[in-house]
Formats: sequence, structure tokens, C-alpha cells
Amino acid sequence: MIGELKRISLKEWFLIIFSFCLLFAFRYNSFNSPFERDEGEYAYSAWILRNGGTLYKDAFLQKPPMVVYTYLAAQTIFGDNVWAPRLTAFIFLVLTQVAIGLIALRLYGGVSAAISMTVFSILSNFPPLMPFAANTEIFMILPISLILYLYFLFKGGRKNIFYFVIAGLLSATGVFYKPICIGAILFIVFYWLYEIYKKDRRLLDVFEPAFFFGLSFILGSVVILFPLIKSGAFPYFWEQAVYYNSLYAKAYGFGLSNFFMQLTPFIKYQWAGLSLIFISFFIPWPKRSYFLFLIFISLLTIYQSPIGHYYLILMPFLAIVISKAIDGISKEFKINYIYLVGLYIFVSIFPFREQFFMTPSEINIWVYGRANPFIEAYEIRKKIIENSDPEDKILIAGSEPEIFYYSKRMSASRFVIVYPMIIDTKDAENYREEFIAEIVERPKLIVYSNMDHSGFVGDNDLDGVRSLVNDVIEKDYDFVGGYYWQNGKLRWISEDVERRYLSLALYKRK
Repeated sequence: MIGELKRISLKEWFLIIFSFCLLFAFRYNSFNSPFERDEGEYAYSAWILRNGGTLYKDAFLQKPPMVVYTYLAAQTIFGDNVWAPRLTAFIFLVLTQVAIGLIALRLYGGVSAAISMTVFSILSNFPPLMPFAANTEIFMILPISLILYLYFLFKGGRKNIFYFVIAGLLSATGVFYKPICIGAILFIVFYWLYEIYKKDRRLLDVFEPAFFFGLSFILGSVVILFPLIKSGAFPYFWEQAVYYNSLYAKAYGFGLSNFFMQLTPFIKYQWAGLSLIFISFFIPWPKRSYFLFLIFISLLTIYQSPIGHYYLILMPFLAIVISKAIDGISKEFKINYIYLVGLYIFVSIFPFREQFFMTPSEINIWVYGRANPFIEAYEIRKKIIENSDPEDKILIAGSEPEIFYYSKRMSASRFVIVYPMIIDTKDAENYREEFIAEIVERPKLIVYSNMDHSGFVGDNDLDGVRSLVNDVIEKDYDFVGGYYWQNGKLRWISEDVERRYLSLALYKRK
């Protein structure tokens, strides 16, 4: 590796350093931006663990546990700050960027390494993907990139058993961040094993590395799941992160409508990158088919999802493909690659240039709009703390678990989001009945979200639940106040008004 680093020229080092600066510029003003609801789930679940609670049992959580462990580490190291998991996610991105650069350096040299790192800094922060949250995909792409680096660094020969062990552990880590990486990991490993087999055409040569890869994957998985097994949370994990998640995925179907929805902003704002990907089909370069097929395999696992940040799994591979297209054009037409990279950066950034000068709150609204009460959720924590004691439980009629974390209050229901009750699965009715039964306890406070994206109001299957919550509020609770927007400013009102005018309303038990 040291010998390869010495091959990097001063100009290439300049571009590499610039790529790190660019990555920071994209994300610096999002560090203190209020959480979105997925981040709220992870932060609240980590807080539950810190306070002796049981993961998955005390709060419904669809994701595997690695993201909660990561949030727990961030909270332990950096404290209860919004920026703690965001800084951790930034560190993961930097390490992923380094891994991509090392892959490109080993395969293609310093120019491709510098270009691919710069391209990755842009693609991994493409605003339509809502990429600034410390979400599972940000963490997941690092182990995938490291496995890919191991393959290119140590491929071929049975003597590299240790690296298959490392690959197995990294695979377990990636899968327990987000299972959508399984396709990419299996492709990398199977192709690695195939290249070993090609040497002497002996299956025994493949058995040993495959065995140790599988064994280390199992051992890694056991270590990750051990805290759940020990605490008795494993059945809840299976119900939520495995069984329910499979039903949740099926609810999306297998049509192409969501894929075309996600493709639209790429056509509009990343046309330069798409053009370069198309050009790469006509420029011969080593491992071209490998990377293109890796992109295709990864796309098969996410194309049906309407969620933009799922597409972050593609960005390490796309960065290398685009870098080779730029490098190829540079060599073919004798154009300095710095000019081409500069042009790509300009056309990619120009439509979103205002983001670099926004405050954390402004960038939150810019990304998520006001249909999500994320700003209000951060502000209402003060009112909750004023009107309750730390041991009091609260209920949120909506999907804003970040409020539990901000206020350091436990939820009266394990359903800290309403989506399990409204997404069309065979257990949705049972979940609604369970939620109704939990309301009987009459929690100290109820936060009512009147925003469609929060899921409690709107055209869904919660009519019975809403009616009960409304009746309970009418009979047993006083209005404390609520938030509304006026002339671009968030305002609090304590006079009793119609709830439809408020984004978040707070009620206190009489």
C-alpha cells in the first residue's frame, strides 16, 4: 500500500484533499439539524439501552441492531447531542471514501483514485436522496467497500484465508446495518471464490476460504445478536426486523414505478453523471463488466423502494465507473482531467448551491419540507420537560420518536411510529388493537401530530384509533399549546384552537 501511495502525484494529492473538503462542505451545516424520524428511532432505542431498557421490546424497530449500537457508541463518546451520530456518519463516509480511493489506486492509478473520491463526495450527498441523516445506508456502505478492497488487494490463492475471515465479519456487520447489501456482498465473495477456482479447477481450493467466510459470518452474527439473546429481546427482533420487515417489503410490490420516481431527479440534476456512466460502456477499462454488474445486482435489491437513501448503496461503485469515464475522455481527447472534474463538480453542485449557506434548521426544511414536523419536534421537548417528570410516560399520536429522545421520556406504547398499524400487512389490525389497549393507561402527556407524513392523520386505516384518541383527549386532557407556522416563523400558541391549524399539539392529563 505504501508503495502505491508513493505513486500519487502532487496534483492528485491536491484533488484528494479537495474531495475531503468537499465532503465536509456538503454536510457541515446538517450536523446540528434536527433529527428526522428514522434517526429519532435509533437515538431513542439507544437511549433505552443506556437506561436499562430492552431493545425491540420497549420500542418497535424495523432495523437490525447495528445502527442502534452505533448510535449508542456515538452517545457514549460524544454525549446527548444531535451532532453525535451525524459526526459518526461523517467519519464512516470519510473511511468509505478512502476505501474507494484505495480500490481505484490499486486498479487504475492515482488519477482514478483522486477522481473517484471526488465523485463519491458528490454522489453520496445528492440532495434528492435525503442523504444528510445518520441513516443505516451511510454506515452500511463502509463494510461493503472494505470487502471490495480486500478482494482486489488479496484475491486468488488459499493462503488468504485470514482475509476471508475479515470479509465474513465485515459482511455480518453490513447485513446487520441493512440487509439490502446481501446481493452485493454475495457477488463479491462468489466472484472471488470463482477466481480461486479458475487457477487449478479444483473445488477443494474453494472449500476452505468459503468455509471460513461462512463461519466468520455466523460468528459475527452471533456476537451482534448476543445482547438481544441475553436480554430476551430476540423474539421481538425477529418479529419486527425480520418477519414484519418482509411483509413491509412485499407491500411495495415489484413494479418499476418507484424506480422511475427515483430516477427522475438523477435525470434532472445528475445528467452529467448518467451521461458518463453511459459513456463508460464504450470505453474499454479493466473490470468494467465487474463494476457494472455489481451496480446491477445492488439495484435489484432496492429498485422497488420509494426511499431515496436506499440508493446510497450504489454510490461507491458509481464513483469508480464515472471516474473511469472521465479518465478515458481525458486520455482520448487529450484534455486535462482537472478541467473535466471541475466541470462535473460545477454542473452537479450548481442546482443546489444554496445549501452551502443554510442554517441547520433551514437545511432540514429544504430537504424534508414542512410536511414533516421535525423542527417542531425539537422545540416541543422544552414544553414536555416543563409539564412532566422524568418518570412520566408520554404518548405520541404520530411517528416522531425523536421527541422521546429529546425529552428523555419513555413512550406509553411500544409503537413509537404508526406505520406498523397502517401499512397493509396481516398484523396491522392486531397492532392497532394493541395500541388502543395501551392508551387505557392515560399517559401524562399526549403529543398529537397533525401532519400527513407523520402518519396519524390522513387517509389510512387509523379511523378507530383516531376516534379513541380524540375521545380520550376531549374527556381527560387539557390543551397545553401547539406549534404553527406563520410567515416562515415557527410559533407557539397556548390558547385553545382547532387542532387542524397546528402541526404539533400538546395535551396534559387533567
